[in-house]
Amino acid sequence: MKGRNIYFLGIAILVVVVVLMQFHSVRKFNWKPTFATKDKEPFGCCLFDSLMRKSIPSGYDVTDKTFYQIKNDSTLKNSNLLVVTERLVADDEMTDLLEMVDSGMNVTLVAMAVEYHWMATLGFQIYGRYFSVDELVNYTGDEIPKGNINWMPTKQYPGLRTFNPPLMVMSPYFRFYTPDESEDFEAVVGTSDDDTETYFDEGDSDYEDLPEEVAENIVTEVEANVPPLPRKEPVEWTYHAYNGTIEEYDETTNEITQWDRLDKPEVVVASRSYGKGKVVVCTTPLLFTNFGVLYGDNVDYLMRVLSIMDNGKPILRATNFEGAMGNYEYQEAQSPLKFFLNQSPLKWAIYLTLATILLFMIFTAKRRQRAIPVYEKPVNRQVEFAKLIGTLYFQKGDHLDLLQKKYKFFAETVRRLTGIDIDDDTERSENVQQLASLTGMDKAEMERSLKAIRHYASGAEKLTEQILHIYIDKMDEILSKFD
Repeated sequence: MKGRNIYFLGIAILVVVVVLMQFHSVRKFNWKPTFATKDKEPFGCCLFDSLMRKSIPSGYDVTDKTFYQIKNDSTLKNSNLLVVTERLVADDEMTDLLEMVDSGMNVTLVAMAVEYHWMATLGFQIYGRYFSVDELVNYTGDEIPKGNINWMPTKQYPGLRTFNPPLMVMSPYFRFYTPDESEDFEAVVGTSDDDTETYFDEGDSDYEDLPEEVAENIVTEVEANVPPLPRKEPVEWTYHAYNGTIEEYDETTNEITQWDRLDKPEVVVASRSYGKGKVVVCTTPLLFTNFGVLYGDNVDYLMRVLSIMDNGKPILRATNFEGAMGNYEYQEAQSPLKFFLNQSPLKWAIYLTLATILLFMIFTAKRRQRAIPVYEKPVNRQVEFAKLIGTLYFQKGDHLDLLQKKYKFFAETVRRLTGIDIDDDTERSENVQQLASLTGMDKAEMERSLKAIRHYASGAEKLTEQILHIYIDKMDEILSKFD
C-alpha cells in the first residue's frame, strides 16, 4: 500500500472513531428556561409549539408581536392568547392585555411570579419558591421527587385525574381573595416593619421566600402606593386543579373529603371571567416546554389547561413582552459560529476538519522526489515523409501531377533562395542568365532545361516515366548547385 493511501486510511479511521465517541457520549443539556420557539433544550418550546400546531383543532401559532400590536391587529383579535413565562412584570402590558380580555378575548397566563398590579387587579397571589436547575439535574429517573396535580372533575373531563410532574417545576401556587375581604392588599402581600422582603403573610412562614430582587420589586410597588386597575366585580374564581396528596375522595359527589395532613392543598390552575372574556391562570410554566410534553402524561394536563379557554378560536402564543427576555436572549445569542460551537458534534467536526487540513498542509508541503524522464532527440522524418508521398504518386502512375508538384516546389525554392521568379516570361532571359551565373551552368543548357520542364508540366505532351525521372533529376541538380 502506498504511503499516501495509508495517510488517507488513517484519517478515515480517525473520523470514524471520533464520530462513534460523540455518538455514545452523554449529551449535556442547557436547563435555562427560555420558552423560545426555536430552542430545542428542555425548557425551550420548539417541540411544545410543534405539538400544539398539530394537536389544536382550531389552530395554533406563535407571534413576536407585543400585546399592544396584537390589540390593534384586526386579524389577530379573533384569537385566544397564551402567555408562558417565568414572571409577568410590565404594568403597561397588563393594561393592553386586559383591554383585549375585556373586549372578549380569552387569555391563559402561565407564570411562576407576577408583579403587584397584576395580582391587585385580578385578585390573586402567587406563593412558593422559584425553580432551581441544580435541584433537578442532581436527580435521575425515578429518583426525581414528584408532586401531585389533582384535576377536578368537569363535564368535559369527568372523574378525578392526578398528574405527577417533578416537584421542582410545580412549586408555586395561588391564593385568591375577593374585594369584600376586610384585609387590604398591602397586608396580603406581606410587607413587614423590619424591611425583610417576604412574599407571604404571617400564616405562611413555613414556605420559602422568593429571591430578594423579586421581593424588592413588590415592596417598592406597595410602598409607592400605586393604585391597581379597577377589578371587575364580582371576583369569582373557578378552581380547576390543586396540588397536594388526597387521602379520601367521594366519587358520588366528586368531592375531596380528606387531604394528607402533611400537605397543604393549594390551587395551581384557576379561571375567572373579566368583562366579555376569560382569564385562566396557571403556575406551572416549566411544563409548557419541551421537557413538559415529553415527561410522563403531562400532555393531557397541558391540553386540559388550554381547553379551559376553548371557544373554537385559534390559540396564539405571545413571546414579545418584558417577562420573556429569556426568549430574546436565546435568539440574539445565536451566531452561525457560536451555534456550531454550542453543539458538541458540530464543534468536534470543526476541530477535526481544521486538524485534517493542517496535517494535509504539513505533508504536502514536502517536495515530492520524482525520477526525471529521459527524452530521446526528436528524429527528422520529413525526408521519409516526402519519399513516401512520392512513392504513392509513382505507384499511382500520375506522372503529370507529380511533375507539377515538383515544379512548384522547385520554383518556390529558387524564388526563396535567389529572389528569381522563373515563371516571369517578361524577364525570362535576364532570369536565366542570373540563374546560370549562380549555379555555374551553361546559359543555353539552363534555358533549354527550364523550357522543357515547363512544357511537360503544362500537360502539352504525354509524360512518360523515363522523361519524368530526367526532369526531376534536372531540377534536383539545379537546386543542389545552391548548397
